[in-house]
Amino acid sequence: MILLYALESAEDHRYRLHFGIDPIAIIRSAFNIVIRKRLEGASTIEQQYVRTCTGHKAISFIRKLEEASIAVLLSLKANKTDIAYSYLTYAYYGYRLNGYKSAILAFSESENQVELSQDLAASVVSLLKRPKPEQENPNWKIAHHRRVSYILARQRGVNNCEWCDS
Repeated sequence: MILLYALESAEDHRYRLHFGIDPIAIIRSAFNIVIRKRLEGASTIEQQYVRTCTGHKAISFIRKLEEASIAVLLSLKANKTDIAYSYLTYAYYGYRLNGYKSAILAFSESENQVELSQDLAASVVSLLKRPKPEQENPNWKIAHHRRVSYILARQRGVNNCEWCDS
């Protein structure tokens, strides 16, 4: 499914290479925190799914450690496609938009259109990072457009799309 491919491109391009935590992203994030004094995430799709299910969003080392531990256990018990699909199903996409089906309908007339359009898939996945506000404003529209462009560029740069045919 192209929506799952957009998720992997946008949120965790090494998704198929790790077991719930991404050591490379953790090292990059630690470097940016210590050297550049810039807070940056290193969450995998599994970790984002755990955060969505638990509702714990506090910025703390303990929460990240718990989240990472559960993500590793989850990745050992479930397959990657099921985890990603579950995350998309339960995630928050903005005002009155819970789950990818409601997010798709916010951009299109038909849920099936996601199979046909990379742009639509990128628009939906972009809402994970930039949820749709109750009242759209120019700043949100610009941020959303930039995120969609980023996702589409990442997809063009990645040649192996395991989910595009399903």
